[in-house]
Amino acid sequence: MAEMRRFSPVRFGDFLLIFALLGLLFVVLNSRESTKCGDGYELYLSDSLVYKDSFHSVLCTLNVAQNIVVLGVTDSSVQFLQNSCTEKICVHAEPISRTGEEIVCAPNRLVLKIPGERKFDADIIAR
Repeated sequence: MAEMRRFSPVRFGDFLLIFALLGLLFVVLNSRESTKCGDGYELYLSDSLVYKDSFHSVLCTLNVAQNIVVLGVTDSSVQFLQNSCTEKICVHAEPISRTGEEIVCAPNRLVLKIPGERKFDADIIAR
């Protein structure tokens, strides 16, 4: 007959190791710089500020240098919903929500951004 192995009970040192690892995980996750959204967003035309607002859920239609621009704004993000540019790359971009992020419409020389210092390391966020 096969001999049954008997597992030893959990020791005090095992609990200490588990709590130490959980504490380390907590410290690492909470020590990262905040990537919280800023107070609002700005729209630039050739380096000139043309529109600035705070985050609140709304559809914002603007006429910027003969370009009709529709912005979709939520409580924490903003994106181009419609633009009169030819390529529409800016319309297909993901919404931005963190300080330092921007969406660029090169044909119309528009930059939609959340002002503030960039608080993340990636140059591009792919999904």
